[in-house]
Amino acid sequence: TVIREIKEELWVDINSVKLFFHEDIEFNWEPWSVNRFICNYEWKLSMQEEEIDWYAWYTYKEVQDLKVAFNHAEVIKKAFDKWYL
Repeated sequence: TVIREIKEELWVDINSVKLFFHEDIEFNWEPWSVNRFICNYEWKLSMQEEEIDWYAWYTYKEVQDLKVAFNHAEVIKKAFDKWYL
């Protein structure tokens, strides 16, 4: 299911996928059960320009200073700590 959804939404070919971690969070005062996955993929960047206002690529250090939605900053830190430190 994860591979199919990623392919459908991002047009990315996934080679392998594994669960990174699970957490229960609150969003808009409602409980959500969230799974985070790590995957290997092949992707040729292709965007529908009419669907986006802008995009950018960031280094890990730059991401630390961004205001990101939900708890994405924690997730990025957890991934970086696990694989790069």
